[in-house]
Amino acid sequence: MKQYLLAAVLCLTSSFSYSEMIDKTGASISVVYVSSGGDYLMQLEGVNGWLRIGEAGNPNADALYSTALAAKLNNQSNIRVRYWTNDTDPTEFPTVGIIAIH
Repeated sequence: MKQYLLAAVLCLTSSFSYSEMIDKTGASISVVYVSSGGDYLMQLEGVNGWLRIGEAGNPNADALYSTALAAKLNNQSNIRVRYWTNDTDPTEFPTVGIIAIH
């Protein structure tokens, strides 16, 4: 039984492509944006392209968006952002998981 369970776990985990986690510190937010589809997006100095914060209405995304907006409006330059790239679909925006103001 254990062999079957282990084989199933190995098959499942090998089919996933893990994303790269990136920490950007000492940065400032250059743009905070809400798309017409309800996605929260931001641009971070020193990072090319958009980062996806999440979808409007999601409590976690709402909190991250509020933090990003407050940092932008206060011209904070000591921001820490952790985000993950999407290795399975490079057309997707990297996803933000942490926004911290130091």
